[in-house]
Amino acid sequence: MHQPKRPVTIRKYLAIQKRHKYLYDVKRLRTDDVIKQLMKEFFIADQATIYRILATPVSDPADEPVTEIPLKNGGKATVQNMFE
Repeated sequence: MHQPKRPVTIRKYLAIQKRHKYLYDVKRLRTDDVIKQLMKEFFIADQATIYRILATPVSDPADEPVTEIPLKNGGKATVQNMFE
């Protein structure tokens, strides 16, 4: 399965998946109407692309655990405070 690596692509996939969930579960549109709406909103020409994006499991980078980096002096730095 294709896994997006670029942060921009991950955000786009998450936006499409979130919008699909809203249109299908909240607005109660039919599946084919949801796909057409997503194609129009996100400027995607092929239905297969939408189905592939919806089938791709993508985790939100904000949900990733904080990475700790060991320092030479025995302390640890996290990704958040490393550049402060």
